[in-house]
Amino acid sequence: MREKYIKCGDKRISLNVIEIVVVTLFFAFQRQMNLVSNVFENFDELFAIFVFLKIGFLIIKGSCVFTRQDNKIFALMLIVLFIGLFGNIFFGILNDPFMITVDVISIFKVLIAYFWIRIIKISTSDWDLIIHILASIVRFLILVMLICCLASYMGIYKGMLGEVRYGISSYIFLFNVAGNYGKWFYFAIPLLSADLYYSKNIRKYIYIIIAMVLWLTTLRSRAFALVTCYAVFSIWFFKIKKQSRNKTHIVNILPMSMIAIIMCWQQLVFYFTDATQARANLLKYSIVTAKEYFPFGAGFGTYGSDVAATTYSNLYTIYGFKSIYGMGRVHTRFLNDNYWPMIIGQFGVFGVAAMALILYSIYKQCISYVKKNKYFFFATICSIFFLLASSLASKSYSEYTSIAVFLVHGILVQREIANNRDEMCGCMSEKK
Repeated sequence: MREKYIKCGDKRISLNVIEIVVVTLFFAFQRQMNLVSNVFENFDELFAIFVFLKIGFLIIKGSCVFTRQDNKIFALMLIVLFIGLFGNIFFGILNDPFMITVDVISIFKVLIAYFWIRIIKISTSDWDLIIHILASIVRFLILVMLICCLASYMGIYKGMLGEVRYGISSYIFLFNVAGNYGKWFYFAIPLLSADLYYSKNIRKYIYIIIAMVLWLTTLRSRAFALVTCYAVFSIWFFKIKKQSRNKTHIVNILPMSMIAIIMCWQQLVFYFTDATQARANLLKYSIVTAKEYFPFGAGFGTYGSDVAATTYSNLYTIYGFKSIYGMGRVHTRFLNDNYWPMIIGQFGVFGVAAMALILYSIYKQCISYVKKNKYFFFATICSIFFLLASSLASKSYSEYTSIAVFLVHGILVQREIANNRDEMCGCMSEKK
């Protein structure tokens, strides 16, 4: 099948390039699109269904070959699927097939996005163009964010300011809350870091610094910790660490982990030990649920998920969540505010182990492909750490923005695969 192009001035741009750029940017800002219109609210689920059907069609057709590692990930995803469905069938807390299906898609949509990129075969130059376009747009958006931020704090327009912390209003740009705005940088900063591979100039470094400052204006302890981690890791990775070889040893993220824990320790203790806090109750009763419905959990859509909040799971009534702020039948804001408690409650010990292995396998694969490119390697390690750290206090692996992060993972992987293929072909041509 011939690749299709459109003319842009004197140049031709692949439709695949435009498609990947548009889809990635859409998911980076889907939360804002939802605020504009409800039409966009289910695009992430529709996208996941489309990709799933496309992968299935290509496998049946025999034109889509996955690696042994990919097949291992698919097998683990099937295990999670069967574990969750077993809980639904055996315990009967949620019997609605439609709502169960919605939760299945919600659980896997971020992971499926990565494999959508993996099935796209285009040239190295096209992957380079995608990274260049995305990074250029992100830099433009950061400039817009900076101007709006200055206007907000100067009192020209205060519509982009959020709640007050430390005596200062947080900056939320076009997002509904500062925390969601902060998650956008999980996508933006690693992307800008990867773009340094193509050229290193003061302008690019300034934009990364501005992005870090904007992230800090959310006034969240998570932002303070992750920005500090990124800065320290940058110095260690590029100035102190030996550059001869990029290894996947734990030493690569140990410095960041220690800094994040130290900076967030007080906040973590508060959120996960105070009985009045939603996160503390979600964690506590996820363990209770895992014990009660041992070993497979209560099933899809029953605990800690968007579906569980929408249907107001019977478990929440049993646990008395309606008396806790943000966990009642009307105000459900904090019922889906954590990732791992959701996995623990819905899938039990085996499901937690399977999901951890899925993430480990995908991350191991990403690192193995990009480790020869120090900027891609650095960007990958940072985005992995951002999401892992965030998953302790948010639903990071079922977030809209996380889809964009995993799309970037796939873009960097596919770029390196294409580049290695081109180099191999070049070597073979020289030998001939």
